[in-house]
Amino acid sequence: MKIGFFGDGPWSHKALDIILSDPDFEIVFICIRNDPGDDYLKDIAKKNEIHLLQHENINSQEFIREITMLNTDIFVSLAFNQIFRSE
Repeated sequence: MKIGFFGDGPWSHKALDIILSDPDFEIVFICIRNDPGDDYLKDIAKKNEIHLLQHENINSQEFIREITMLNTDIFVSLAFNQIFRSE
């Protein structure tokens, strides 16, 4: 299963570590808060060669187009500071 991961803080770190340890899951991208961002998640993305996203508005058409092209099966969000609109 291909996962788009949105997160911030210790709860998201623990969840991401668990997901990464399961060979049935593939993290396609990690999206971190725009202000100031999460260094742990940045490091995990770099270490695992995972696409890192950081955007001030996840509901913008630009961001929606970008994540649509990444072809994920599901999004996981833990302690992230933005919420998708119904679109």
